[in-house]
Amino acid sequence: MGSDFPVTFGRLQLYGDVAYHHAENAAADAQNLLKFLYSDLKLDRRFFSSRIRSALFYKRDPELLQEVRKELQALINKLFHALQNGTDVRQEKFIEMQLGHFLAIYPFLEPESGMTLHVPQKVDAQGKKSWQLLEYEVQKFKLSPPSLGSPICAFGLLPKQLGAPLLLFKGTPHPTSPGAYLSFWADFVPGYTVGGALFSFFAKKKISAWIDDAYAHAQMGIKIYGKSLGGALALLTENAHPGKVAEVHAYCAPGLLVTGQSTASVHLYFRENDPVQLLGNYHPHWHLYKILTAMKKNMFLAHLRAFPGLSNLVVIQRDTLCESKRFARKCFTAAHFLISIPIFIVTSSILLVKTAYMFTTALYKQQ
Repeated sequence: MGSDFPVTFGRLQLYGDVAYHHAENAAADAQNLLKFLYSDLKLDRRFFSSRIRSALFYKRDPELLQEVRKELQALINKLFHALQNGTDVRQEKFIEMQLGHFLAIYPFLEPESGMTLHVPQKVDAQGKKSWQLLEYEVQKFKLSPPSLGSPICAFGLLPKQLGAPLLLFKGTPHPTSPGAYLSFWADFVPGYTVGGALFSFFAKKKISAWIDDAYAHAQMGIKIYGKSLGGALALLTENAHPGKVAEVHAYCAPGLLVTGQSTASVHLYFRENDPVQLLGNYHPHWHLYKILTAMKKNMFLAHLRAFPGLSNLVVIQRDTLCESKRFARKCFTAAHFLISIPIFIVTSSILLVKTAYMFTTALYKQQ
């Protein structure tokens, strides 16, 4: 490729008023939360209400999660209507990127098995591909054993009509979300790609079982979406299942230490100033996109708000070979390894204590 070049640009008019509003109920909090995640609005009290603070850091709020799922579905429906009304190639690409980020966020909202999600997909209709809103059923399955505490889960989505199955991985979540502590451990295992130890030790067989069943059911390749740690798990899954994965869309995800073979269409998206994208390496066949906005964010917000489509942004494509050779990448990957050693020792010790406590408690109850 040789140099960067623009792929798409613009903003999405999903709200008539992209501003926070006083949250009188869970539905209003849900709107404010999604406006924050998908724009460059400044953080203020109207967004960071007491309910959102509590839900993120103190206690799960099922009602708020339900309202955010509803609001996300409403935004997905708006994207579908935009695709139906006809767009040029660049605008369609922009909408697909935003849709992918919506799907990468969906696992954080803790859907349960049997729930449904309507997702726009391009399907063959009378010899011509067109956008249709397909109904998917959620299949939630655990990637880690119960002995390690609240489990990390993946979410398979099977279409009720003809369409590609979807597999969604959750990134490292907020403290009140299931699997939060184990996800943090998976980010810092020395000598492994982010998420690599979790994938190799616990998740690989369970993911393979779901992919085999979904592939046999649909007779077409799986599409995988993930953010951060979830994006790393998506890349590892594609690497382990040549021929059965059609597409991967990973947002603000680290690369892999060893890329191996890659047969799917892999797309990685990162925002300027996001440090996580400096980890690992990229396969030369992958597609790498850098997101630029008028406001340059700090490292935390650049990672959190990977695709702020409610604000003006420009997407450029990067050369994966040049990106993999960057000196900053080698330094950051080495620094992550060194930092991982003490973090891994501490988190592993805590996990061992928790496991021993759960085992002892189970034995005591049996007696």
